[in-house]
Formats: sequence, C-alpha cells, structure tokens
Amino acid sequence: MKPALRSLLRWLALGCAIAALDQASKWWVLEKLAPGVREAIIPGWFDLTLVFNRGAAFSFLADQSGWQRWFFTAVSFAAALIIPWLIFRQPGRPLGCAALTAIWSGAVGNGIDRAVHGQVTDFFLFFRESWNFYFPAFNIADTGISIGVVMLLLDEWLIWRRHARKGAPTAKPGELGALGEPGKLDEPDLLEGPGKPERLGELREPGELRKPGELRKAGELRKAGELGHTGDMRSHGR
Repeated sequence: MKPALRSLLRWLALGCAIAALDQASKWWVLEKLAPGVREAIIPGWFDLTLVFNRGAAFSFLADQSGWQRWFFTAVSFAAALIIPWLIFRQPGRPLGCAALTAIWSGAVGNGIDRAVHGQVTDFFLFFRESWNFYFPAFNIADTGISIGVVMLLLDEWLIWRRHARKGAPTAKPGELGALGEPGKLDEPDLLEGPGKPERLGELREPGELRKPGELRKAGELRKAGELGHTGDMRSHGR
C-alpha cells in the first residue's frame, strides 16, 4: 500500500470516530432532553439544551421553505468527497491533514442530520446572563469544523512564513550574485552596508568605468600585457 493511501486511511478513521461521537452525542441529547429544556453544567456559564437548526451556522437560511435542507446536504457530502482527495495529496503536512480531517468529520456529522432529520441537532450553550451574552448553540460537528478552519489557517501561515524565510537568504562576501544568475546584480541595496563584497567590478561588463572607491583591486581584472592607465605606463617603462 502506498504511504499516501495509508496516511489517508488513518486520517479517515480518525474522522469517522469524531463523526460517530457527534452522532452518539446527538442521540443521547434527543433521548434525555426535551426541546428548549436546559440542564446547567456550569451554572451561569454553560448549559446543555436541545434546539434544532434547519439552516447553516448561526441559523443562516433557517427560515426558508425547505430547499435549504437538500442544498446544505449536497454541500456537506460534496465536502465529504473532496476533502479526502485533498488529504491524499499532502501526506507530508500533518497539521493540514488534521485540519481537513476535523472539517470532514463535521461535514459528515451535520450532513447525516440534514439528510435523515431535515435539521441539525444543537445542544452546547455558552452564555452569561449578567452580560446579556448568549453564544448560538452548537454541537460536536460544528466544533470540528471551527477548529479545523483555525488549524488550516495556521498551517497555511506557517508554510508562508517558512517559504518567506527560504526566499531571502543573505549574500556572503564574494557571492553578490548568489540570489540570481551568476554575476548578476540582484538588488541595489546589496551594494551597501558592512560585510558586502568589495570587488564590485566583477559584476560589470568588461571596460565599464568603476567608481573611485572601487579601484583597489582593478589591476586584478586586466589581462596579462594589457595597457593600463597613465600611472601604469610610467611604472611599465621603468
């Protein structure tokens, strides 16, 4: 079995376990709680309740005529088919694979709810009455999707930062053209600052004039027997 396929099967097994936990928790809540009833877990902060959502996150499109049930069901199962392909393509990115697995498990869990019941069962309720704050009720599948999105953004940011660091190496003395083609001057600011190459004439075309401060080793660039400047003629005639 190919390593990428083996990795995919492991991630899908984890995703199936999360989706099964989501379905089991919803079954338990449906058996134990009546709609609208609240059981205090952390008084004043966190309750278990039973509410139904016919739309998407935060009850988006929940008040529509019923078409949204099949639309969101189709979206969930399309994600359930596409995400494994994405995981298969990137076995070397564990954080990204974990993120996609969490999103996949949430899509499957809520997709089953919509296909079977026509609505999603929510039961986690965080609130603070003294602040008049009530966070929309949610479930384990919603948690998986939210955590997965955050992890995916983090993974993309880490990859961007790693590539940004690799794309800006520092030039060593004598290797000014290291960032581009051999002998090519890449950036003007590479000519300034301490530790930069002193033999700048190596990067210019033959016969091009140099600045006064760059004449220290100009004689090294002449061919043997080449006639130089006036000062060189005097020393040559001695």
